[in-house]
Amino acid sequence: MKKLIFLLLITVMFATPVYAYKYNEPHTFKNQIESAKQKTVAITATSFKDNWVRSGTGAFLSNGMILTANHVTEGAEDITVETYEGKRYNAEIVKEDAQHDLTLIRIAVPHDGFRIASSNLNRGDSIMTIGQPADLEEWSFSEGKVLEPEQPCRLNDHYFKMVYADNQVLPGNSGGPLINSNGELVGIVRYMNPENSYSFSITLDDIKEFIMPISYLYLDVAYN
Repeated sequence: MKKLIFLLLITVMFATPVYAYKYNEPHTFKNQIESAKQKTVAITATSFKDNWVRSGTGAFLSNGMILTANHVTEGAEDITVETYEGKRYNAEIVKEDAQHDLTLIRIAVPHDGFRIASSNLNRGDSIMTIGQPADLEEWSFSEGKVLEPEQPCRLNDHYFKMVYADNQVLPGNSGGPLINSNGELVGIVRYMNPENSYSFSITLDDIKEFIMPISYLYLDVAYN
């Protein structure tokens, strides 16, 4: 009964996407943070036709490819990314998957990217997210522990699993990297829990399923 109630709570919570963000001083990740922030971008997606602007985050993979959440870029006519150093680039969409909330975008400049972890997370593992608040020109780093590595969730009639962790996130972090203690990509931030701002992230399995069919065309993906 408790699992059913929690599943229903998540279903209601996910009816409206929320962009994520948080701020605290990382300790477990002090050796990985410098490298990780160089591989993360802030994303601004704009629709001139529908008159909206969305903010989010993305994670470099390789060859100028950036992985982010589909609800950040879906329907955008213009996508701009900004690196941690402040360099800005126009980006184009390479592949989208609205059901799994993933999008792969590309800039014209090659860039080092995250290694993709070879194994999934376990309960209690340390994780960190990086993002940029929607209304502030500064970056944030939030670390925590995995509460549920495969939390059952439902959006409309689609059932899926996500990583649920106790690091807090707020607007601006959606689409950003979920990183393990080795600095490897293990998820992409999707939503926040409105009750405590804890993060929900797309799983490693869903990420691999999304990128593998086109990896030989566009990506020199590094797996550990």
